Amino acid sequence: MLGCKRKDARRTFKWFGRIFSVDGAVICECMTQNVSAAGVKLIVPEPIAVPSEFVLVLSKENRVRRNCKILWRSEKAVGARFLNAMELAERRVRPETVVVAT
Repeated sequence: MLGCKRKDARRTFKWFGRIFSVDGAVICECMTQNVSAAGVKLIVPEPIAVPSEFVLVLSKENRVRRNCKILWRSEKAVGARFLNAMELAERRVRPETVVVAT
């Protein structure tokens, strides 16, 4: 059961956001379903269109953003974990260098 594998408690958190590719292209709008310290469940129009790694932006000013990696996909949602600084450094992708179109 997936719930047994979680290290961090989930919290219901409904908020609209946007998903961008790591190079800054807009992928789609989304809505958070729940969030934990480690990851997020997002409701998206086409889960297959979300790349395996992406930038989640949760503020109008593009200040609240997290680099994410897909863990699973369903018919209407994706589950993703937040990438940590070490993982980003290994990929040479830093959140502050991602240009997000507005």
